[in-house]
Amino acid sequence: MRILWAALLGSLGVYVAVLMLGAPEPAEQAGPEMIVALVASAVFCAVISFLLPRLLLRKALAAQTFETVEVPDPDASVMFRDATPMVRAFADPEAVERKLGALSFAPFIISLALSEAIGAFGLVLGLTGAPVEVVAGFFATSAVLIAIRFPRPKAALAQAATTLGVKLGPAR
Repeated sequence: MRILWAALLGSLGVYVAVLMLGAPEPAEQAGPEMIVALVASAVFCAVISFLLPRLLLRKALAAQTFETVEVPDPDASVMFRDATPMVRAFADPEAVERKLGALSFAPFIISLALSEAIGAFGLVLGLTGAPVEVVAGFFATSAVLIAIRFPRPKAALAQAATTLGVKLGPAR
């Protein structure tokens, strides 16, 4: 997943290179209507890039059954030895991590694609002669959205635990 992440982040550099080195001069400048429409599309893509993958992952997690066990709550204060509060924990966290790798792949790809689309909007604006400041804003926004989605398996496990109401052990 990290190779794909790096490739999409690097594609923004290709977009900049195309604009700087090989873009023909546009016949006419991009009108304000086009800029406004692509800004609105970029905002929509940015918002959906957070909401849709989370929704898809929650649905995928809800359809799964992970074996859990009751364990003493490591964060609870215990006043009496026999009254230790219990919480649910994953019986095999490594198996859950492996399963999450498969379950989270499609939502991850969708979030990256929507984030990268913002850079593509910037490329379109650059090719149509929009001001450099506007184009740079699209590229910067896209780069930030892709960068914050660096794949972290432990974060995915924590999200799954929160979604399923399961506590992670102290080793996590």
